[in-house]
Amino acid sequence: MCMVMPEHIVQATISDTQALIWSKHVEFDPDELGTECQFKRWMKSQSQYGSRSLDLGLSVMGWESHLKALRCKWILNYINPKKGEYKKVLDCWFARLAAEGRSGVLCADPASLTKAINPGSRSHLPKFWKRALLEIRTLKLQRFDWSSPITPEEASAIPVWNNPLFKLPNRFFIDSWRNVLHIVRLGDLVSKQGRHLLNPDEIIDIIKDTFVTRGSMIKFSGGGLIAISKLSSQWKTNLKHIPTELIPLVLGFPNFYPYLDSKVVTMLKSWAPTWNSGKGLPTRRGPGRHDPVPHTVKTTRQQVIEERRSRFKGFVAYPNSDLARPMYGTYDESKEEFHEHSLTTQGRLHATNQYYSVKPNRIQNLVFSNGGVVGLASTVFPYPDKWSFEGISVPISRTTVKHLTYVFSYPHREAPSCIQAWTERLKIDINWAAVGRLYRVRLLTPRDFMSHYKNILHRALLTRTKTSSPLASRKCRLCGCGKENFTHRSTCEKSLLFGPASLDLLTLTFMMIMTNYARSSLVFVLVVPPSLLRMGIFFSSSGSSSS
Repeated sequence: MCMVMPEHIVQATISDTQALIWSKHVEFDPDELGTECQFKRWMKSQSQYGSRSLDLGLSVMGWESHLKALRCKWILNYINPKKGEYKKVLDCWFARLAAEGRSGVLCADPASLTKAINPGSRSHLPKFWKRALLEIRTLKLQRFDWSSPITPEEASAIPVWNNPLFKLPNRFFIDSWRNVLHIVRLGDLVSKQGRHLLNPDEIIDIIKDTFVTRGSMIKFSGGGLIAISKLSSQWKTNLKHIPTELIPLVLGFPNFYPYLDSKVVTMLKSWAPTWNSGKGLPTRRGPGRHDPVPHTVKTTRQQVIEERRSRFKGFVAYPNSDLARPMYGTYDESKEEFHEHSLTTQGRLHATNQYYSVKPNRIQNLVFSNGGVVGLASTVFPYPDKWSFEGISVPISRTTVKHLTYVFSYPHREAPSCIQAWTERLKIDINWAAVGRLYRVRLLTPRDFMSHYKNILHRALLTRTKTSSPLASRKCRLCGCGKENFTHRSTCEKSLLFGPASLDLLTLTFMMIMTNYARSSLVFVLVVPPSLLRMGIFFSSSGSSSS
């Protein structure tokens, strides 16, 4: 899929599918765009896209949401470890800033990625990718597993100007900060000594060395002049909005004991007053343990995979030059020897015969996703296995078109009107989640329970009160007394479908799918089975089960 489907084709497809679902007799005209026919839905239009068991819908796929999901999936394919020739072409737009790399599409400003490569000319990026980028940016990034702490390398890779953790208020002069001064990630804010963040005096010296100065002013790329003091003030303001929890991580201090909350730390200090995080208890033989003795647990498969991947490292070859590129492989710290590995088309590592002498301070960890290498740990954000989109219960690396379709269609869904109708008439609290699960009985097919699902649960059974003719009688066709509606049917003495009036109507209707008599007609039992009561489907107004 590489083209945007025209809107008239989208709407024609939707009209055809709606006619197939709701109309009793459909005749398609080959010369007609779409299908125009009269039909009546027995539920709200947006309710049909909900799940039958979770939302009491029809599980109809939202075509427009599905098209968005397909486009967004291609963005996720672009940032995965696999190789592809189309990725090299897209790099001219999406990875034009080498410091951000391909993962920048999930954080950077979409306008800066879709604009023309040459200033003043028209952008030739296909409409498909423009739409895909704008649509995936409507999804909010969130940490998938907060029990896994942010490492110093991950903190250094967080983009300064666009990220899900904080927002800088003063964004003036942003192009020069990013493209000329190369302030892109939090790691770029650290001084050369690595002991503190760049202070205003240090950043002023960098600005003066980079731009042409005119007294207290500098001349930037647009040809205008700007006061250095204004840039210094902007620097101070933005530093204050960086979360204090991230600063020690950016400076290289690990997050000690992320799995211990404040109560546990207080308890440990009460047992050993001289204990401090990361220092341990001094003994006669040495400084003592830094970490508490962990509880022995069985090693999981994921831990084995992580341990196996940890032996692979990387570094930037030929830094500060046009030939700079990441190199991956294994590293022998005792010999300071790096064994280069090449990448396969799947992004996996394959050993070569090349060895290099590399200092330990240049070695970095790697980020993996689906078995392939995404990049160096200090240059990739977000990590595909540690971040997810809001509303999706799996990380980015495992997000599928089905997940994306659901999250795009969910905000537009409506609850079926039958939920409010039954609740108001029966005046009891109903566990609708349990009711929906009843329609997942494996012994029954939709042909068995669909009549009940439509006519009873969704109240589509045609009664005389629903007829539009003013001359039609409203009396019950069975007893000839009272209006023929759902309320009367539950108390009609001559009704053969329902049992005693002492049982709630909703209780009777849901009995059908719990028996073996549910076939072509509606059959209701007269006794509530204990299994149904144990499921807690029905609750009276006081909270107790109805019987």
